[in-house]
Amino acid sequence: MNGIEAGPSSQWLFPKSALILTPSVATSAIPLEKELYDRARGVEFLFRLGSSLQLPTTALFTAATWFHRFYMRNSLEDYHRQDVAAACIFLATKTEECGRKLRDVARVCQSKASSVSAESLSDEEVERCQEAILLTEEALLDALCFDFIIANPHEILVDLFHRHTPLAEENEDQLKDLAWCIAHDS
Repeated sequence: MNGIEAGPSSQWLFPKSALILTPSVATSAIPLEKELYDRARGVEFLFRLGSSLQLPTTALFTAATWFHRFYMRNSLEDYHRQDVAAACIFLATKTEECGRKLRDVARVCQSKASSVSAESLSDEEVERCQEAILLTEEALLDALCFDFIIANPHEILVDLFHRHTPLAEENEDQLKDLAWCIAHDS
């Protein structure tokens, strides 16, 4: 298989053609540029939501990875990016052991989506958001095939930094900073 071992995560290795012809592009005729823009906005919303919930960065990275995996199997036309982002955050709070109540996630999500303070939201608005998160979480679990394992690039970098002999000190710090930035941004 092109030198790549088959295993539980091999389902997430895509050829370039699949990255260009996603379900949004193939079945909904959404231009690739629009999909990339909407995905970027979805991840931005996900990070704002996670930051407001004071989640650790590992939970945010996990949620963002699931967000992109979800849209490799589903169209943006069928699932709104904010619902998917909230479902990814809610699921990540469970798997990354930084649990948050559904009501808290829904309240913050609705507040961010509507630009209204969380205290001003009605119970009905929060309940509708909770329902949307739960329904989308079900689709998310299906799309992920219950594969929750994420290879966090930051953990890999820390391991690499510890295993390799240090370079000259000034180069080492610069290399670590650059590697960390690349891992964070990707």
